[in-house]
Parts: sequence; C-alpha cells; structure tokens
Amino acid sequence: MSDWYSTQLGIIAATGIVVSILKRLLGNVRVANAVPTWAYAVAVAGILTWLAVAVWHTLPGALWPLISQAAVSAGASSGFYEWLTVHPTTSLASSAMSANVAVDPVNLPARDLNTVGPRP
Repeated sequence: MSDWYSTQLGIIAATGIVVSILKRLLGNVRVANAVPTWAYAVAVAGILTWLAVAVWHTLPGALWPLISQAAVSAGASSGFYEWLTVHPTTSLASSAMSANVAVDPVNLPARDLNTVGPRP
C-alpha cells in the first residue's frame, strides 16, 4: 500500500484511518470534540487530496474537481445518508464514545450530555 496517495480510493481509506485516530486523540478536547464527525472526514479527505495533487504530484487531474469527489466519497464511505437524515450534528465526542473511547462528561458538548447524564 505504498502508493495509497496516488488514487482516490487510497485517499479515502487513509481518511478513514485518520478520522479514527482523531476520534481517539480529540475525544476529550472540549472544543474540538464538538465539531461533527463528518466535518473531520470531509476536511481530511480534502487535505489529503490537495497534498496528492499539489504537493506530491501523485494524483493526476484538476484540483477542485478531485477535492469535491474526495469530499463526496469520504461522506459516502462514512455514512453520508445518516449524517443528513438521522444525526447531522453527531459530535466527535459522541462518535469517540461509540468507538469505546472514554470521554470525560465535563468535556462533552452540551448537546451530548443526555447520552451520559448530567455534568458532575
């Protein structure tokens, strides 16, 4: 998998890995964990695509169409339909908790407090 950065599929796979890591790293960071998980997936896919096109020159094509495709692909691969219809504002903290990451209730966004009870 040494050439992951030369295909959109590789970039989307790397995006999934990076977002999983971010859940664990930022799950207890008060401001960062309030951002919806989908925003991290779209941002990471865009950044990796930009790196592959503009910096590493490993992904051929026009930058903006590729970034758009990466954002849609990242959304589709991480449950885009659910984002838009069921839980459009699921925070990174909530997503981290569902991945069995311990998140201190003090660090939860207000909209997620009902998932673990009131703050101490």
